[in-house]
Amino acid sequence: MGDNKFQGVSTPWSSIARAMLKEARQYDPDGEDWTRSRHRPCELSANGIEMRRRVEVNVKWSVFTMDTLSTGADRGKWTKEAQDVYVYKRVDARTIKVIVPCKVSGTAPEQRNALPLEVIVYTSPETGAEGDSLAATLLPSLVRTTQKHLGCEKPVSVPDVLVP
Repeated sequence: MGDNKFQGVSTPWSSIARAMLKEARQYDPDGEDWTRSRHRPCELSANGIEMRRRVEVNVKWSVFTMDTLSTGADRGKWTKEAQDVYVYKRVDARTIKVIVPCKVSGTAPEQRNALPLEVIVYTSPETGAEGDSLAATLLPSLVRTTQKHLGCEKPVSVPDVLVP
């Protein structure tokens, strides 16, 4: 561990919020917009002699709708952890995703459910069980922080534990 060199990279929340709010306000419920920009508020890495451990956090507007998660074809892939809080854990890809509705001002009424917020944490295989634990610990706070910076109206209450 002494040979590790830690590095952190971050993007200011103000830049992320500005870009995401612009995208949400351009959302057209009658259009066919499947483009979603992914934003990375932070990435942590430790480079050792034989491995590179990495934790990445991404936020975006989801291509899934709240209806798809609760009643659609994808409902079996997502675990409902609380009211309007859905979690997907892909063990082989070391990825955990959380989707919550997030209505922001200046958008169509349908935006809350049709364009929900998605927060993703990825850990590289080299992080092992420590990476899984870190992702599980960070995720609830990351969802709450993203809701706050976007100014979600009536933010969803996120449990302290989200990993299925």
